[in-house]
Amino acid sequence: MRYEIVKANETNKSILYSLVSSHLETDYTQKDEPDEHFFHNLSLIQNSFNKTKALVALTHSKTLAGFCTFSYKITNTYLDIVYTTDSHRRKGILKQFLQNLIQLYPSSPLFSANVIAKSQHIFENFGFNKYSYQFHTVHIKTISPSCKALTHNPKKGIVFALNPNDYYAVSSQSYNNSFTFYQPEVNANNLQLLQPICAELNKDDYIHIELDGKVICKGKSKYLFKDNAVYYCNGFTSISFLHLQNNTDQNTFRKSLRKRLASDTYDSKAPKRLRLMPNPMDKTKPQIADSKTASSIQKIR
Repeated sequence: MRYEIVKANETNKSILYSLVSSHLETDYTQKDEPDEHFFHNLSLIQNSFNKTKALVALTHSKTLAGFCTFSYKITNTYLDIVYTTDSHRRKGILKQFLQNLIQLYPSSPLFSANVIAKSQHIFENFGFNKYSYQFHTVHIKTISPSCKALTHNPKKGIVFALNPNDYYAVSSQSYNNSFTFYQPEVNANNLQLLQPICAELNKDDYIHIELDGKVICKGKSKYLFKDNAVYYCNGFTSISFLHLQNNTDQNTFRKSLRKRLASDTYDSKAPKRLRLMPNPMDKTKPQIADSKTASSIQKIR
């Protein structure tokens, strides 16, 4: 069964919220006011509708079938509440919500959700993987294809070297054979990874970044990136931008990158490696001032 999925906006948000709150209040009363019920979350739900971060599923007769509240960051789309009415469960509403969110935020690399125990199997059937750390559990589903992991270091272009061990242990050579390498395609203008790096990595684990075999920066992953560049949760890491916390590291990287882009010494017949390229979603024409600037928007193999 297909439902009409309506996103809250400035015009309809009050009407949609009234529809949701009225249903939750009625359902809560009919079920003898249980301790676990989304009626207790009305203030949070209203806040999401006020921010227009909500979807509503309607039947052909415009009655409520379900709703979803969420938040969006460039690194992650977080599903806050996903609710379906009793008579419309197991009819594909979650799938429609996910499809609509992908259309709304095509650049978002993943979904994450804190799922109640009785609903975990539903999310896992839709491709969500569970990550647990201490007493906290989160379900994550990658949306866009992620960067492929490599067992060897290509030593060409931009390379991320990840090691799922503590930074100090790796620095002392204790786990030097545990590296996984990634060679993403990068937008040379805004340093976005066109295919995000998704890996089982904790905040305290080791990572370093190379450009043509030269290490640009290294350290605990939580200290390398700005908040808008990476998503961490329960031993899972997703890197979407090459935005470094340390300004010196960032400037060193940009300087080395400009030098790399200005060079035409690479072997175009070599196996496919990193390509630095402009964002394909960006339709604006770059302003090219000179040959060095022009080279920064060309594909490099």
